[in-house]
Amino acid sequence: MTILLEVEEQNQVIRSVEIELGDDATVEAAAMQFAAALGFLEAEEILEDLVASGEQLQRHHKASHYAHCGHRWTHRRVCIDLHFEAEEGKVVSGTSLGLRPFPCGRRSLRESRTA
Repeated sequence: MTILLEVEEQNQVIRSVEIELGDDATVEAAAMQFAAALGFLEAEEILEDLVASGEQLQRHHKASHYAHCGHRWTHRRVCIDLHFEAEEGKVVSGTSLGLRPFPCGRRSLRESRTA
């Protein structure tokens, strides 16, 4: 079974990768293969928002369970721009508070918190 994963950011496909799966492979196993092929996402991140034809995929299901959804799966990434308002009403960016920014599509929010 051939599966195409499209990674979307700001409503645009930024990367895509195709993998071959055995009939008994789970969605979680597919996510691990996608993560290895992409090199910038972890399997857990992919599983957080992995859909096919509008249906959220479940890690423990076999990939073949979603054959009716087609061979194109999607992972959406969201970039969040954080701003803080000080007591004086002044808007303060995360960088002036010592928070490290990260470019969209390069690092996850989880990685940014632990870096």
